[in-house]
Amino acid sequence: MRMILVAVALHVGMVVSVSSGPWEDIRAAYKSGDFATALRLVRPLAEEGHASAQCELGMMYLDGKGVPQDSVTAVTWFRKAYNNGDVRCGVKLGLIYHHGLGVPQDVEAAFTSYQLAAEKGDALAQRLLGRMYSRGNVVPSDIVEAYKWFNLAVSRGDYTARFLRDTIAQAMTQDQITQAQRLAGEWKPKQ
Repeated sequence: MRMILVAVALHVGMVVSVSSGPWEDIRAAYKSGDFATALRLVRPLAEEGHASAQCELGMMYLDGKGVPQDSVTAVTWFRKAYNNGDVRCGVKLGLIYHHGLGVPQDVEAAFTSYQLAAEKGDALAQRLLGRMYSRGNVVPSDIVEAYKWFNLAVSRGDYTARFLRDTIAQAMTQDQITQAQRLAGEWKPKQ
């Protein structure tokens, strides 16, 4: 697999690493609404195991762009992309399960997807995991753990997490805040 050099947005909320060649053509087709061409170009890359292409193909199935809308097929491609290293696709998979978008709602699967992506440093996953800890979804409510994840998301530029962190801090003791800040400071992303 060649070195990927430049990041270009192919889909709202999705950043895909690209270099010259087919990715420029895919991006141009997608932006112009020529989803049939985008599909023709992205499918072979996805089938070859390119994680970014797998995630994009999953989005096409989820949105019904260039293919019939099919959430089950979208989930299949998202899983492949995540397993091939596309962390953002893991977050998308978590959102699909969390909200039951075309698949049975499964908050445990959502939690697992968020946790894996959060541990690799994805800010959105960290915020979503923090929310699950703050609300007691799947895991017992743990405001120290929630604050830790919100704080990590803030450190990666997720400003919505700042509001959530500051809100939860109002229900915490100073010792709990100190403990959560220490845990966030000790945290290292998993590879």
